Amino acid sequence: MQPDGSLLVGGFGIGFPAATRTVETITFAATAFLDVDGDYHLDADETVLATATTSLTCPLRLSSTIDELTETGALSEGTAQSLESKLHASAAAAAAGNTEAAINQLEAFIREVRSRVRAGQLDATAGERLIAEAQARIDALRAG
Repeated sequence: MQPDGSLLVGGFGIGFPAATRTVETITFAATAFLDVDGDYHLDADETVLATATTSLTCPLRLSSTIDELTETGALSEGTAQSLESKLHASAAAAAAGNTEAAINQLEAFIREVRSRVRAGQLDATAGERLIAEAQARIDALRAG
């Protein structure tokens, strides 16, 4: 963990202000180069072999809400895993530029939440909270 709160992973800095945002877009940029002097730093005399950039959009607030509901016992571990898998699939689809697939996963998330509420496996208030957050993410995806 860096002093600014970001996590350093293999030379990539990742910031997660999860408490203040519904969705966080993380951009990864990588440069592969021939490190002649072994200092892990691109110097003027070293050759760049390749560069790449990719972005990943994560519905952080929904994941945080699921974690909170699981910790308080409002959601079972199995339900939490099922809902999280839909969030991860949605984030992966969004990162790949497939907005419709991302929305479809979030709509499946909403259907599952409604089903759990109807079955008495999830409190209606918690269900409404999850649905509202998922719908906000769908609206954000549709807005571009």
